[in-house]
Amino acid sequence: MDVRDLGDLRKEVHSLDDSSRVLADFREAWIAPLKDNANGNFSFLRDLPNNVKDNVNSKLQVMDVQLDKAQRNVKVQEKIRSHVRQLIDWKLANFQGNHAKAKMLTSQLLNDDYMSLPATIAQLREYDTSIKMVESHYHEITELLHKTLSLDEAVYMMQMPHLKYLATLKRTAEKQKFIVRDLGRHLVSIADQQNLRKMPLR
Repeated sequence: MDVRDLGDLRKEVHSLDDSSRVLADFREAWIAPLKDNANGNFSFLRDLPNNVKDNVNSKLQVMDVQLDKAQRNVKVQEKIRSHVRQLIDWKLANFQGNHAKAKMLTSQLLNDDYMSLPATIAQLREYDTSIKMVESHYHEITELLHKTLSLDEAVYMMQMPHLKYLATLKRTAEKQKFIVRDLGRHLVSIADQQNLRKMPLR
């Protein structure tokens, strides 16, 4: 399978949407109005049956927890950028014959407790899981509301930008997974060359 070169990966990493900002936008557009359902743009939600309100609030609490987890793992974007720089530095060091530096960079990428690529992969999986759980509860809530609200109210809700923000979070998470996959293949090739690989990344 083709692996994108590091220059292309660097461009793609820097073109990613800022997940921290998008998470905040999603909270503002979706979580906050639903929590404050007696006021603002979604004032019609105050007329929901109590059992529907309770169900929605329960799912919102789960979403809040998962959004907090996603926010804690959002720095994975910065780590991916660092890995691209490290791999580019490795290629330069290897080209210049600076094998000590190349070996040090390989060791960092493989073995550092926080900044290794395997650690980033684990963190990215946690982030992806959180986004998928947020998406699942989002759709469950919209389904509940669509069964209760009038057509005009449901259409009005869905015209708000919350779905756009959720789609951006999903798309960015998918892009990050493919970038990390290609970085992993670069690292495997490097580690094979230096015979330093201690754990499989493929």
